[in-house]
Amino acid sequence: MLTKKIRSLTKEMEQIKKEVIGIIDNLEQNPKIKMLSKNCFVIRKNNLSNDLNLSPFYYNHKLQYEYISDIINNSRIENILSVLKNIIKTGWHKKAERTRNRVKFCPEVINKLKTLI
Repeated sequence: MLTKKIRSLTKEMEQIKKEVIGIIDNLEQNPKIKMLSKNCFVIRKNNLSNDLNLSPFYYNHKLQYEYISDIINNSRIENILSVLKNIIKTGWHKKAERTRNRVKFCPEVINKLKTLI
């Protein structure tokens, strides 16, 4: 009986995780870019950030949402909210515990995440 209950709760938690990922994956692309193909886009020079971040990842919101979905997918269900809150608070995500390598998110992406919390 206990085993069935645990399996049922585990399925529910996985379903919740899939729903969160689905919501994030359906957020809209950056309206300031024009997609030429799946992996190529153009952006006007005056739409670049003030700090002149030239990383394509920074301007491709869909790519950032996919990255965040991967983070969620690899997180335990009880950590998802804290992971999202940390991304919102800092504006970036550290790729590994013992590294300086981190991913910076566009402020528009952070603002979209805020609306989900």
